[in-house]
Amino acid sequence: MDVPLALPFATLVVVLLLSSGPIAAEVDATAVLGEAVLTLDAGNFSEVVAKHEFIVVEFYAPWCGHCKELAPEYEKAASMLRKRDPPVVLAKVDAYDESNKELKDKYKVHGYPAIKIIRKGGSDVSAYGGPRDAEGIVEYLTRQVGPASLEIRSAVDASRSIGDKGVVLVGVFPEFAGIQYENFMAVANKMRTDYDFFHTSDASILPRGDLTVKGPLLRLFKPFDELFVDSQDFDDDAIKKFIEVSGFPTVVTFDADPTNHKFIERYYSTPSAKAMLFLRFSDDRVETFKSQMHEAARQLSGNNISFLIGDVSTADRAFEVVTLTSFSSFLLRIPRTNPLISIHAKLFSISGSKKVMFPSSSC
Repeated sequence: MDVPLALPFATLVVVLLLSSGPIAAEVDATAVLGEAVLTLDAGNFSEVVAKHEFIVVEFYAPWCGHCKELAPEYEKAASMLRKRDPPVVLAKVDAYDESNKELKDKYKVHGYPAIKIIRKGGSDVSAYGGPRDAEGIVEYLTRQVGPASLEIRSAVDASRSIGDKGVVLVGVFPEFAGIQYENFMAVANKMRTDYDFFHTSDASILPRGDLTVKGPLLRLFKPFDELFVDSQDFDDDAIKKFIEVSGFPTVVTFDADPTNHKFIERYYSTPSAKAMLFLRFSDDRVETFKSQMHEAARQLSGNNISFLIGDVSTADRAFEVVTLTSFSSFLLRIPRTNPLISIHAKLFSISGSKKVMFPSSSC
């Protein structure tokens, strides 16, 4: 199978991987004086978590460079969040300490830092999916402790809420009642750590799509592919599937942007063949090549192949997540100028999986 991709520049790594299968607040006595972040360990963890309806815990390793970079931002965010009404508590656990191994295993900590949002005294745990700077942490967590979905009442609200970074879900309802609205809110509450949810009664204020629709309608906005998709199926499972399928990029980007991390994790865990392409993102012609990569993914959409494109500087970290065994050859033709240059890439099977390593964010 020949797929023409124009790449007149850059270092290139092309690999196909074949997956064999399935990735309020009280000041605690142990908190270091002057620190806003609570210090927890195996001895006090359960007691402290049980006291809070909402608490955020960072599992770190003392030697981890990314943890050290996060520390001042996390502390600053904790200082700001504890002044809220009600306060939001941020805590940390030395997951590298052997005495905390049981906590590390329980919360499935495979890389550092691992930040968990723990609700309802410990019965509801989800991964933190927000920024790593203080202001971004505060904004993200403020959303997490508020309503699962916020109402959009004006075009200004819509412009501010529907940005160009992550996936955003907007429910359009003639009234905020009924089974469709209730199902929407239930799913929003379950998936809020990974996606932003909003609702409105006026589709005309939304930036894209049919502005005359009255609903009920679910509109998914995304900064990739076709930019928005609509659905009118409000069954719980149908909403989740719609979000997971329509909210996943045709080509995953492997870079340091935290909003891409959930896509990277799902890319590696999905049981499909894997196509990975790395090149220099600093080259001013990279967007042209990305477009051609998307076209290749579109042409091969029926072949159960998942596509990923990344900066060559992150390539080593990308391959740390799997153990590779040579399986067979695959021909990929890449034209530079003329004639076509044929490159034989190897098709690999994943014989074992390791932790998911995100570029420039985890140790």
